Amino acid sequence: MRSSFSQVATASILLASGVNSLAVTHPHSSRSDTPDESPLKIPGLPLPNATKSYWQDPPHRIANLRSTKDLPTEKTFDYVIIGSGISGAATAHKLLDRDSNLSILMIEARTAASGATGRNGGHCKPGDYNGVKAWVETYGEDDALRIANMEQDCVNDVRDFVRSHNVSSDFTDVETASLYWTDDSFKTAVESIEFQHELEKRRPNDVPKNKRTILKGQDARDYWGWPEIVGAVTFKAHTQNPYHTVCGMLEYSLEKGLNLQTNTMALSLNQLGKKTKAGARWEVKTNRGTVKSKQVVLATNGFTPALHPGIASTNFTMPVRNQVSAVTPSANTTDNKAFRRSNSVPDLHSGNVYIAAQPPGAKNAGSVVIGGSTQMSPTRERYITDDTAINDQIAYVLHGAARTVYGYENWGGSTKVIQDWTGIVCETPDGFPLVGEVPAEDGLWAIVCMNGHGMAWAYRSAEALVDMMTEGKTPKWFPEQFKAQRAWEAQGNDELSNLQPLIFVFNFNFTPQSLPVITMAPPELNINPPLLNSATPWATDINDLLAIASSPSTGAITTRTSLINGFNHQHEQHQYLFFNSTTVTPNQGTSSNQIPPKGHTEDAMASLNNLGYSPITLDGYLGFLAEIARRLPETRKTFIVSVTGSPEDIQQSYSRIEAASKSLPFPLAMEVNLSCPNIPGAPPPAYGGAALKKYLDLLPSNPSLPIGIKTPPYTHHGQFATLIETLLPTASALSFITATNTLGSCLILENDKLNPQLPGTGIGGMAGPPLHPLALGNVSTLRKMLDQVPELSHIKIIGVGGVRDGDGYRRMRSVGAYAVAVGTGLGKQGPGVFERIERDLKGEWRVSSLKEKL
Repeated sequence: MRSSFSQVATASILLASGVNSLAVTHPHSSRSDTPDESPLKIPGLPLPNATKSYWQDPPHRIANLRSTKDLPTEKTFDYVIIGSGISGAATAHKLLDRDSNLSILMIEARTAASGATGRNGGHCKPGDYNGVKAWVETYGEDDALRIANMEQDCVNDVRDFVRSHNVSSDFTDVETASLYWTDDSFKTAVESIEFQHELEKRRPNDVPKNKRTILKGQDARDYWGWPEIVGAVTFKAHTQNPYHTVCGMLEYSLEKGLNLQTNTMALSLNQLGKKTKAGARWEVKTNRGTVKSKQVVLATNGFTPALHPGIASTNFTMPVRNQVSAVTPSANTTDNKAFRRSNSVPDLHSGNVYIAAQPPGAKNAGSVVIGGSTQMSPTRERYITDDTAINDQIAYVLHGAARTVYGYENWGGSTKVIQDWTGIVCETPDGFPLVGEVPAEDGLWAIVCMNGHGMAWAYRSAEALVDMMTEGKTPKWFPEQFKAQRAWEAQGNDELSNLQPLIFVFNFNFTPQSLPVITMAPPELNINPPLLNSATPWATDINDLLAIASSPSTGAITTRTSLINGFNHQHEQHQYLFFNSTTVTPNQGTSSNQIPPKGHTEDAMASLNNLGYSPITLDGYLGFLAEIARRLPETRKTFIVSVTGSPEDIQQSYSRIEAASKSLPFPLAMEVNLSCPNIPGAPPPAYGGAALKKYLDLLPSNPSLPIGIKTPPYTHHGQFATLIETLLPTASALSFITATNTLGSCLILENDKLNPQLPGTGIGGMAGPPLHPLALGNVSTLRKMLDQVPELSHIKIIGVGGVRDGDGYRRMRSVGAYAVAVGTGLGKQGPGVFERIERDLKGEWRVSSLKEKL
């Protein structure tokens, strides 16, 4: 006798909305808005009080349906289906279409269609077209085309079902697109489409019929109305209320005799040693009793491992919590074509984002349902089966992402959040579902793990499964790659390592093949007292550095940013000026770093510069440090060596700084300046994830010295999110962030002639008091976002921007700066600015530092 036990099971995954679809009566049904049974809370299985999805409000009329008041424990069913999402609903529908005399019991742990299907983003589209090229390379043309046609045919079949049965689910034909923000991702997409076009020329009858149109650059931006995209691939798809679509499918089967039992938790499966007189081979224990069946179908998606230890033991299935938001723009979108389509953004900074605008006539028409961004979670939400809560960081990203991608002109200045919710999906290493008989368990079938793509996989998978169950064969059109048995065949496959979680959350009868690698935290940056200079023109030569180091009020010294070979500084071109930020009045003239400034008035507290980097080489600064060690033998203050250059230059710079540190009595750190706005043709790398990644990838994974990056002033959420996402893979390399550099593209005109005051175009980077509010916002936002990601919470922030007195210092520290750096204030007041700040504070920072030490 073979038995399979588990701790509990459920159904689909989570849904929502309300309004009628099919007009069906249920003469023998029993409804219960509040089930008598106490809700069960079992790890890995559907929990009570899940977040309510936008689609589920109000609940559908069959939400709490029980076709019979009592669970029919005496009867032996032909089939028991566990789960009422798209997989379970489609399986019941296909079975009853074949034979309406079949007895089918469907048990659902919560309300009808309350799983992932009713909690998704509202799409019904064949969006995996980019996989065709890879599928051909991996499986060959025939199998690749089976997969591609499976996806397109499945979408078409769902559409046809909705229309032929008059299901009211706001099912709408739309033009959809994959919209790209980065050139590399768009190039890959174009190559994939061009590959399919060539394939279609050779095999015109085998390639799915759904034309993909490529739009590039400005053509894409003009046509789609999104201001930041670099390209688009458009095609035909649909949006819908998925909850109503599936409830309509369930109603169709209820009319044909399906017995639906909601709020009925499957607790275990037991394979009987021999058939009963009635032919039963399986028992399913539930919280309301045990039911018997000839065959059992698992349509339990992300909750499958907790119900079936055999499937869990393959390590082939991974529950993942996905999150979705419904938001409304402040702009009037009635006539805006951008809000008549659905979209996905595969390469957004926060990960794949999918968006469905609600069509005219739908609930909250003009609002947007947006999901994705699991990359913002340190666990990527893997192995999490708790859908009673939301991830605040992901919610924060989704709320801002819609305005970012649509553009402020389309969206307006504010966002109203209607609802946030989560749902549990199931992923596999190859991205395909598990469909078919569970090996060595006669009469147990699975249609699970739709990889968040159930509307494009499940309906046709159910048709194939019914063929297997009723005819004992697999249809020729069904991809071999979808068969359930491959989960057992793949045990030990190295590719599974790509799916291991960063933090293991789901821990019930489910163990990953390997534990995550634990990395040591990087060296800690210590600055005491927490006051220093930033990498400014007034920290260029050894005398500047000696003066700052000699101040009793500084805890660290930062060198001016250097290159390995130095910067070609030209006095007549590279200059700075001070100006009055209230009247925008410049002082009498301009200066370069090595020429004293011309007379400047007391009220000219802000600065503008078009300077580049230091003319002194990195080795020159390392020589300065050796001399400072000789002249100030007692100092143990930290010296932060600021550097820039190519990624390879930074790698070499670290090696030189590390080597120098071994012969110096004071600690060193390296700041990588990726934010200077004044270098023509070289945009600051810290503004772009791909550019920043090239630098981070070459940093040592376990450095012996603290390493930090200097960031530019960020002005919208997407820039912060890009930074956080890009930092994650190299979290163990970074100890600090310096925020922020000067604000570029600023201009000061001469008082009389109204010509640019600085040489050339006069455009430069602004600093001083006008930068202070933006710098505070950057430090505050970065601190909050870093703290929400455990791997990054160790990173300290050096706050810089407009601090010139004790009040500015207090403000910067209050928003999360570990230490405060001074730039323009140093240029205006000299090294005495540090003692002035300490006097303003009356020694309070030293008390604060002592508390931190203790």
